Amino acid sequence: MMCPAESPTIDSLKQRPISVLIVESEVLIRLSISEFLRENGLHVVEASSTAEARSVLLADVAIDIVFADANLSDEDGLAPWLADNHPEVALLLAAWASSRPPEAPQGNVLARIEKPYTPERVLQSIRDIAERRAV
Repeated sequence: MMCPAESPTIDSLKQRPISVLIVESEVLIRLSISEFLRENGLHVVEASSTAEARSVLLADVAIDIVFADANLSDEDGLAPWLADNHPEVALLLAAWASSRPPEAPQGNVLARIEKPYTPERVLQSIRDIAERRAV
């Protein structure tokens, strides 16, 4: 298990699939994205709320990237909580182009994907983040 302040290394990512926590309240969206990512070799954990996401992270489940709806993140302060408690975990937020861009919490790689997104775009964004974090 990785230390809280330790980012994944290229060797650790080669030894196991990328682990993603999907935080999405809309069940059909969460299920379809999760299924697509699993079919493409990623380890996926699902949460329907930020409270559930925090529980997963507090249980020391190995997570490399959190993919969350920006509205959920903003409402419950997931981004700052993640930066304070799990700076080794990257954050990918999904938001409409018209919404204000989130502020980057220190210690996290924060990327943004615009809604509506395709599963392929989510997968590519996750792979891009994992590659940047493994260097």
